[in-house]
Amino acid sequence: NPNYNCTDGKMLARIKQPKTVLEVCLRYGCGVEYIQLLIDFGADVFLPTLIIDKTTKQNEALLLLLKARVCPKTLMSQARLIIRRCLPFADKDPAVDSLDIPLILRNYLKHHNSELV
Repeated sequence: NPNYNCTDGKMLARIKQPKTVLEVCLRYGCGVEYIQLLIDFGADVFLPTLIIDKTTKQNEALLLLLKARVCPKTLMSQARLIIRRCLPFADKDPAVDSLDIPLILRNYLKHHNSELV
């Protein structure tokens, strides 16, 4: 779940402002590949409150998030997210493999770039 946030009541009581994984990655300067991965897997790009201050690592990752906010996902990307959300298993790859669809589409649903993977 790319929008994961803690749901433990005791832990939340100790945290002033709970953060999503995307917010933490942005704040602590994780690489652009992590931000891209979260976006590809459906992170809500409008969820993080962007407060640019001297503790925020201003870099490519922040630019990628801002771009994702103004450029909507393709229909193919949105369809992949919806199909993966509808699969009942935590480990999605075996569920995708069981679908009666062409190999190229199964690979796309698994985020593989090659038909031979």
